[in-house]
Amino acid sequence: IQKPEAFSPLSNVNQMTNMNTVRWITPRTPIMVLLMLFQEQTSNHLGTCHAFTRRHATTVRSIRHAPQPSIDRRYTPHRTNTNNIHIPTTTTTTHTTTTQSLNMNWLQDLFGGGAYNLGIDYGQHDFPGPELARIAQDGTGTPSKSPSKPHLSLATFAGGCFWGLELAFQRVPGVVYTTAGYAQGEEANPTYDAVCAGNTGHVEAVCVYYRDSHSQGVDSDTENGGETTTCSYETLLEVFCDRIDPTMRDGQGKDEDGTTARVSTGNTGHAEAVCVYYQDSDSQGVDVTIDTENGGEGEQCSYETLLEVFCDRIDPTMRDGQGKDRGRHYRTGIYTHSNAQETLARNKLGLEQTKYSNPIVTELEPVRLFWPAEIYHQQYLEKGGRFGVKQSAEKGNSDEINCYG
Repeated sequence: IQKPEAFSPLSNVNQMTNMNTVRWITPRTPIMVLLMLFQEQTSNHLGTCHAFTRRHATTVRSIRHAPQPSIDRRYTPHRTNTNNIHIPTTTTTTHTTTTQSLNMNWLQDLFGGGAYNLGIDYGQHDFPGPELARIAQDGTGTPSKSPSKPHLSLATFAGGCFWGLELAFQRVPGVVYTTAGYAQGEEANPTYDAVCAGNTGHVEAVCVYYRDSHSQGVDSDTENGGETTTCSYETLLEVFCDRIDPTMRDGQGKDEDGTTARVSTGNTGHAEAVCVYYQDSDSQGVDVTIDTENGGEGEQCSYETLLEVFCDRIDPTMRDGQGKDRGRHYRTGIYTHSNAQETLARNKLGLEQTKYSNPIVTELEPVRLFWPAEIYHQQYLEKGGRFGVKQSAEKGNSDEINCYG
């Protein structure tokens, strides 16, 4: 089955009457012709057209030059542990995962043009949008800590529409940044229209940057007796000045002639010196300043706290949707950035299962690449939502969240 070499939706519609020339006509052909005309005239709405024609995928795939890869999007099966608690099965514990971009835009490839999946200008996002986009575009896997702000840990959750879930996390003391976006999909640079059409496999998710209250306990300073204490540069200057005679030129104490070492021969211009790595007590003040801009005020929170907030927001037994939102991209999931997060999340889902008679269907797997959503989705409810009524993101706020603004 082949598509004619030169076929234009507008100029060659009459070719469809020649059954000897065009052999790919099906009973659905009139519908496809209308879609071709619609694409030619209103290309800006191709994303909607794409979603509408999913049931015609068989017809369109017959036109393509090469067969499409078979993608199994069925939900990951469940397993039962020794306590008869149903929790999702994960197929890997590796947290440096990559994703392959698949050519799923078959309608755009067939008809050409249009605004469908033009991509997102991540450079216009506030932090951490550009950082997350760079990580995704590099394809090296999403890290457990921010590359530019290593004192902040990362966590990713999906719980239906990301608007309400993001605001819930914004209110948690210790959460510094949140970003709404798309995770666990096959295609690179996903857009809202493409994700909602159901062809990318992504889920609406929220990536959280937070001050992990447990991260200091892992700090390697304890190995050197530091116990995560801090000091100031002024303290180092005081120790230095107490050790030297600043009026003595080219020497200290008896060390006037030096040794036979190369530096001491005076041929290099160097001086013997000591480099000190220290935890600056003043640098924490800088971090607090950054956090204050986002209402953080330097607080910390644990991953367990984020899990608690997440589980209080969702019905984990509801498959492919939450509330009035239905669709594969509204499924729930905990997407971990480390083995430690995976262990905590698995234990939490085990406890949650005791509250429900139906099995939990929330996904639990390592996060794949996380792509920030369009700017207008970011902090959507805090900015006023669709009705212009702003909802508070103040830390500790317990007002009811109106998910649709």
